[in-house]
Amino acid sequence: MEGTQADERKCAEQEGAVWVSHKLGTECLATYASHPAPKPDQVPPEALVIYLHGDHLSGGKSLGDYEKITPETLVRNMRRQSFKPGVVYLLLARPGVFGSSGDHKQRRRAKEFHSIAAAIETLRERYRRPSIVVVGQSGGSAAIGAVLTLGARNIACAVMGSGVYAVNARAEFRRRLLGQPSRPGCDVTGYCDAYESIDHIASIVRDPARRLIVVGDPRDQNTPFALQLDWVERLRKAGHGVEVVETEGRGPDHHGVTRTSFQLARGCIPSP
Repeated sequence: MEGTQADERKCAEQEGAVWVSHKLGTECLATYASHPAPKPDQVPPEALVIYLHGDHLSGGKSLGDYEKITPETLVRNMRRQSFKPGVVYLLLARPGVFGSSGDHKQRRRAKEFHSIAAAIETLRERYRRPSIVVVGQSGGSAAIGAVLTLGARNIACAVMGSGVYAVNARAEFRRRLLGQPSRPGCDVTGYCDAYESIDHIASIVRDPARRLIVVGDPRDQNTPFALQLDWVERLRKAGHGVEVVETEGRGPDHHGVTRTSFQLARGCIPSP
C-alpha cells in the first residue's frame, strides 16, 4: 500500500521484469505475457499487444478483487486473449501494482508515464518488433495518451478505453458527483502536479499510418465521456486521425470497456 523500491540487480532476477532509467528516476516494472520473449535464435512474434490496466486503489483501499489476483491469473488472462501462437499479449504492470516497484498512490504524475514509456520501448526491442499495439483501460489509457505525448514513434495502434487525459477536470467531476469540496488543479490522489496529456498534444509525433481509437460509454460516471471527446477533438485539430467507438461499459458506473478494446485491438493486427 505504501509502494516499494527495487534495484537493477533484483529486477534482473524477476522473470519478465523491465528495468527503466530516465530523467525522473528508475523503476522495475513487472510483466505477464502469453508467450516469453524470443531467444536470439528464435523467430520473433508476428505482433506484440501491450495491455495497460486501470487503477487498483481508491484512497487507502484496493479496488475489486485485487488482493485475490495472482501472477498465474494475469498470465492466464493474457493467454486467453492470444488468439494464435504468433501474437503475444502482455500485461505491463503500472508502478506500485502487480509486482512493479513504485507507489500507485502517485499515479498520473510524470514519473509514472516516463517509466511506462521507457518500458514499452524496451519490450518492443525485447520482442524484436518494429512496432506494437497498445491497449488501455482507464488509468492505463491515461498512460497511453501520455506516452504518445512523450514522443513515442513505434506504436502502430493505440486503443484507449475510458481514458483520463484531463486529470484535474476529471477530478473535479468526481468531487461534484460525490458531494466533495472543490480542489481546482488537484487530482483525486491529493497530488496537484498531475501530468495533463491534453496540454501536450503538440508533442505527439504525426504518423498517418498509426491508428488511434478512443472507446467509451456516454454514461460513464467515472471518466466523463465528454472529456474523452474533448481529447479526440483536440487530437483531430492537431492533425491526428482518431476513431471513436461507443460501447456499453460494464459495472454500475458504465466504466469498464476492456472487452471491446481488446476486440478492436485484434483488428489492428495485420494478417501475415
